[in-house]
Amino acid sequence: LVATVKSNLFNLCHIDGAHGPAQGAATKGGGGMYAVASLINHSCAPNVSVSYAPTEGTLVTYTTTKDIRTGEEIVSNYGVDITWPVDVRRDVLFRSHHFLCRCTKCETESGMLY
Repeated sequence: LVATVKSNLFNLCHIDGAHGPAQGAATKGGGGMYAVASLINHSCAPNVSVSYAPTEGTLVTYTTTKDIRTGEEIVSNYGVDITWPVDVRRDVLFRSHHFLCRCTKCETESGMLY
């Protein structure tokens, strides 16, 4: 149960500093559970971006970043830099969210697209 909660908890903070799995400093930390938002899967090629409105307290907003066809899954990025190598992205996601990313971008870059 704890792993399920930790995997679906939204980290509500801003990261300052350089990019990288261990760089930058978090400010205004906190977390939240959002029933509908927790149904949105991850992709390293997301079609929505997520933002938090600190002045609104608990408001989470998803904005499309490209056209989404009828029936196409809505996918967001769970916080990895999509320019990182596939093995780094997968490692970070596995350690933080307990899954091996098998999105199209990762499968293509790892040469394992079936």
